[in-house]
This record gives sequence, C-alpha cells and structure tokens, in this order.
Amino acid sequence: MTVIQSGGALATLDGRDRTGGGWSWSPTSWAGLMADYGAIWRTQPEVRKVVGFLARSIGQLNITLYKRISTTDRERIDGHELARVLRHPLGWDPRQKMSKTLFFETIVSDRCIYDNAFLLKIPTREGVRLVPIPPPMMTPLGDDWQSPVKYRISTPDGQKDLEPEEVVHFRGFNAGDSRTGLSPIESLRQILIEDMASDEARGQMWHRGARISGVIERPAEAPDWSDTARARFFESWRAAWSGDGPNAGGTPVLEEGMTFKPATFSARDAQWLEAKKLTREVVAAQYYVPQPAVGLLDRATFSNVTELEKQKYRDTLPPWTVGIEEDIELQLIPDWPELIEANAYVEFNLFEKLKGSFEEQARVMQAATGGPWLTRNEARALQNRPRIDDPACDQLIVPLNVLVGGQASPTDTAPPLAAHQAVVRFLERCARATLGRWHEAAQGRRDLNTVWQPDRWGRELVDDLEACGLDGVDELAAKILDRTRGGVLAALAAEDPDQALAQYFASAEPASELLIKELTEEVAA
Repeated sequence: MTVIQSGGALATLDGRDRTGGGWSWSPTSWAGLMADYGAIWRTQPEVRKVVGFLARSIGQLNITLYKRISTTDRERIDGHELARVLRHPLGWDPRQKMSKTLFFETIVSDRCIYDNAFLLKIPTREGVRLVPIPPPMMTPLGDDWQSPVKYRISTPDGQKDLEPEEVVHFRGFNAGDSRTGLSPIESLRQILIEDMASDEARGQMWHRGARISGVIERPAEAPDWSDTARARFFESWRAAWSGDGPNAGGTPVLEEGMTFKPATFSARDAQWLEAKKLTREVVAAQYYVPQPAVGLLDRATFSNVTELEKQKYRDTLPPWTVGIEEDIELQLIPDWPELIEANAYVEFNLFEKLKGSFEEQARVMQAATGGPWLTRNEARALQNRPRIDDPACDQLIVPLNVLVGGQASPTDTAPPLAAHQAVVRFLERCARATLGRWHEAAQGRRDLNTVWQPDRWGRELVDDLEACGLDGVDELAAKILDRTRGGVLAALAAEDPDQALAQYFASAEPASELLIKELTEEVAA
C-alpha cells in the first residue's frame, strides 16, 4: 500500500485524493474505497483493537423481541420467527457456522470500519435467513439523494442487482451524502499515515541499517575512491554488517583512517512509545471508547476505572445498540404484519452488564421488593445444587416485621430502634402541645387540669408503636405515658413550669432509646 507524503495536507493510504468532497457512485470507486478501509483495519493494530472492543462487547449481549402492552408493561415474544432469526440468523443449516455472537460482532465491525453494514434476506422453507455481506461486495445504486434505489452485490460468480427490500442496510451519518455512512477511519487518515511512517522507519532501521546506526567518514587525505571501489565497499558493508549478514551485531574494522560516528535515535528520543499511545488515544476518542478499556492505564485508578466501566454501558455502547435496534425495527419487523399490530420491538439486554456484585444486587433487590426475593430452591439452583422436593422451598420466606410493620425492607430499622424514633416524634408533639396549653392556662384561657391530655396521647402513642411492629403496644404505651405523666406533673408544679417542661422533654428524647429497650424487655417478660 502506498504512503503519500502530502506535506501535512489530507492524503490517502492508497494514492487516491479524497479532499474534493462527495463520493463517486461507480461500483469501481465504491469497491476501492471500501477495500481501502478494510486494509487499514488489517494493518493498523490500534484501529483493530478499538473496533474489536466494541464488536466483542456488543456481540455478547442478548437481544430479545418484545410486545409492548402498555407504557409500563411488556411481554416477551419467544416463539415468533423473528425471535428465532435473531437467535440463529443463518438458520439451522450445519454448513453455516455463524453464532449469534459472531453475527452481531460482524455487524458492529462493519459499522465501525465502513460505517455501513449489509444483511441479505434469503427466504427458505424454514423461514428467513440473514446473511452478512462484506461492504466491499455491496454497492448502492441510483440517483435518489435519500436512499439507494438498488444494491449491487459482486461475488466471484458475477454481479446481481437487489431490491432495497431484500437488504438490511445499517449505516451512520454522512454530511456529504445521506445514502450511505462515512467511515470514522476517514478522519483518522493523517495520524495513521504518521503511525505507518514511524513503523516503516523503525523497520528500516532494524532490517537495513547496521545494528549501530551511524555514518562512516574518510579523512580528507585518503586516496580518491573510484566509483567501482565505492560501490564495492558499500555492497560489502551491507552484506556483512546489515540485516541478516554474517557479521551483523559485531564490531567492524575500518581501513584508510575511516571513522564511524553513531547517528541514531533511541526509542526514547524517537518517542515511539508515546507515538503509539497517541495513536491509540486518538482512535479510542474517535469511537468514544474509554481509554482504560483499550489498555491506556497511565491515569487509571481503581475508582475511575470502575466508573468508566459503568460509563461504557451507559454512554459508549447504547448509541450503537440503539441504532441496531431501530434499524431492525425499521427494516425487519415490517416483514411480519402481526408484529406491527402488536407494537413489537427489540432490545439488547444491557442490564446484565450493569449488575453490581452479588452483595450489591442482594441489597438493592431486597430494598426494592420489601423482603426476600429468592426461594430456597432458586438459591440452590444458582449454586448448581439439586432442588428440594418440598413445597415450602418454593415459597418466599417473608419476615413478620415486613408484613406487620410495613417497612420497605427487613434490613430497615429494627423494631426497638423504630419505636425509639416514634417515641422521639411523640415527645416532640407532646412538648409543643403541652407548652402551648400551659401558656393558655397561665393566661386564664384554659383550665390547668386540662393541660395534660392522657387519652389523646395514649391513642396517638398506641398508633405509633403499632406501626413499628411491636407486640404488647397497649401495655408498652401505658408504661411510657405513666413515666411521661410523672415528669410533666413534676414540671407543672415547679416555680417556672415553662422552663421545667422544656428541660424535661429535652432530657427525655435522648433517653427514649434506653427507655424503649427497658420497657420492651419488661413487656416481653
């Protein structure tokens, strides 16, 4: 493949100038353009690394066909022909050895390399088969500025024109032509040219030059060299000391006062490693791939790598998966009218990749469901253990504190602590109401005997304690009220009841947890 020295201007890797804008739609130019991108993918390891990362990450995801019942409900469709096609795109023909994973890897790889991917619909007795066609073999035809009128497939057996309905065409955005995508590699040409030049220079140094690169100087007083003598010395030097010569790596002995001056660049001076990293960084950025995902770990830490792993399934892969889903819905689902009536759609399962550790999943699931979410037999199945033939092992064990207490999760606050919080809230209400009534009594607007309202506080406290899932709440509430009543009456008999009540309730709040613990133990006994 030719490298064009362009003086910094945009050049190509195959000698064709593409600085003029739009593409020619002749089959020859299209095939050459597509082959050019494929050659770059084959020869550029950084491009292949990033493309492979995206293709492998999406290829392993499961894709499912769903029927939308409402905005909050959907139903999985497993028995339909399209669901079968998505699981086995090439059918059950043993000669077609392509798995679902490789099928979607091919689509994503073609999109990454060419920004175009093609599937050929082939009707069979068993149903439709979807056969990936390499983009260099497919040529869009026609003058319609929105979409191709036909597609021409070129094989070793000849050419054939296909109708648009026979082809599934995945493509990206092209500012110059909406009929086809424009490869991201087109924007990478200049840096890839520099990278190829660097690789070529390094290869030349190791293959053609002496192991110690430099120049040989002859003194000015040395006899003149004839052209024949100069050529003979040059050839003998290359044969003996360069490449795979018999003396390569040895120490040459020079004649006629010649001197050898090293003139080489070390790997550090040439910054080959930094150049390779730069190329990989630019290629990763072009495809919006996090740098640690492709081995760039210079600024990686445990925390940011963990977050970047989540970002991969939030920001990097969804634009690719959503685009594939929408193209399938647009170009495949209409082939089955019943799926259109069912408002069917397809979706990649990214949720599986966003799951946390088992401990994180267990906490989240338990909090979300309000109780245990696995039966004993389901838990045994996850551990590859045989099931227990007992109906009780197929039922969820639901703690009583969830049924009675109405808590969101059995890991929430335990009943004694919840009761303490309830008593604190009760004391706050009691303090505000009692102090307010005391001021009214001091102003003569209320009978002093009505400042304390045991019936009201008893009903409210029983309701609060019942919500905490405690047993014997009537007896417990009576004991709490009895202690509270004693403190309130003592405060009202003080010289300054206002200050005494405030101090009593302030001291009662931090002591309520110990109070609840003591009283619940008394009630349990």
